[in-house]
Amino acid sequence: MPEQPPAARATPPTAGAPSWAGLAGALGHRSVRRVELKMLLDPGQDLYELAGRVGLDPARAESVRVRYFDDRDHSLSHQGVTIRVRESGRRAELGLKLRSARPVELPPALRRLPGLMSELDALPDRSHWSLAIKSTVVRTRRSAPVDHWLELCSPEQRAFLAAITGRASLARYDATYGPAMATRLVGSTQDLGRLMLERWQLPEGRELVELSTKCRPRHARSTATAIRTLVHARAVIPSALQRTKTEECLRTYLVPAPAG
Repeated sequence: MPEQPPAARATPPTAGAPSWAGLAGALGHRSVRRVELKMLLDPGQDLYELAGRVGLDPARAESVRVRYFDDRDHSLSHQGVTIRVRESGRRAELGLKLRSARPVELPPALRRLPGLMSELDALPDRSHWSLAIKSTVVRTRRSAPVDHWLELCSPEQRAFLAAITGRASLARYDATYGPAMATRLVGSTQDLGRLMLERWQLPEGRELVELSTKCRPRHARSTATAIRTLVHARAVIPSALQRTKTEECLRTYLVPAPAG
């Protein structure tokens, strides 16, 4: 079934709601194939009560373990590259991403790489362009955490990382950062289609709560309006500081976890 643009409720968004004011200009780059609109929420709100307010089923919450990998010099982070492993039950997902404050041009060697997605990560006050590629492994039973991200890495992901780092050997990226323990709720709403609400627990009691949705570029502005309307109508409180979860995690995990 063709994707339909979201419909906004009659309640108009207010001046205090997130605006995504720069979204129209960011969408002008022809390479963007998908937009993820995201915003951090005030972590003082109860996650399950909040889920009910935005139309998600609190009973469908799942626990997720998130880790990042780099080398000891944080060279990937300095290049805007992240290696992230998410584990939930028997499912393990490896996501590789190159993020930039400017539009990302595909290197010629990657233009026909299967599974590679050009995305726009849109926060209320700014946007990041990115190239991302994921792989997922469903194990036969719940097992011990993945030891190294290369256990999950597909040939296409190896080609992607080798091309953007200029390194044929990827084993050096073995420093582990994390874990962050997350609670994730995913569902569909009448106005927005797929909606995700996540709470990440970081060291020293810090929490991040994020509301997000994905759409095609041609639906991005109407989707942003629908989110603004939802936030206003359901009395959802945005965070005063807007960053991505990855930015906050990498600011927190400055020292690799000890080996073993």
